[in-house]
Amino acid sequence: MHPTQKQAPPVEVTPADTLRAAAIYLNRHGWTQRDYYFNPEPGEDLLPAACALGAIGMAAHGRETDWPDDQRNPGAAEFRSARRLLLDYLRRSGQASRQAHAISDWNDDPNQTLEAVTATLTAAADEWDRIHGGGA
Repeated sequence: MHPTQKQAPPVEVTPADTLRAAAIYLNRHGWTQRDYYFNPEPGEDLLPAACALGAIGMAAHGRETDWPDDQRNPGAAEFRSARRLLLDYLRRSGQASRQAHAISDWNDDPNQTLEAVTATLTAAADEWDRIHGGGA
């Protein structure tokens, strides 16, 4: 870059951004239950179907990872922030309990649907934007 060129400010990724990206990921690549990721033919698809947490991991890391909140992984902070936002939203809206695996239980409910999951991810992101003055 030439010294006279104005540099763009760094882009801050918000938890809302991560949740919206997760919803988009699920709509494009598919949704699954009881597994972070599902590859019908392992090794064949770099962008597998995912559960809600797996999609948040893909949005935060840009790749499949078994431990998306491991602080040694780039994107772990984004994953943890988005997961916390979703969990808080699920609890406040009465969709999840206070238990440790509330997001997984919500995602894996036999009556759950892709449409409901992506709508909830988007609603949680919209709420964050309203509270924090973000969004377009």
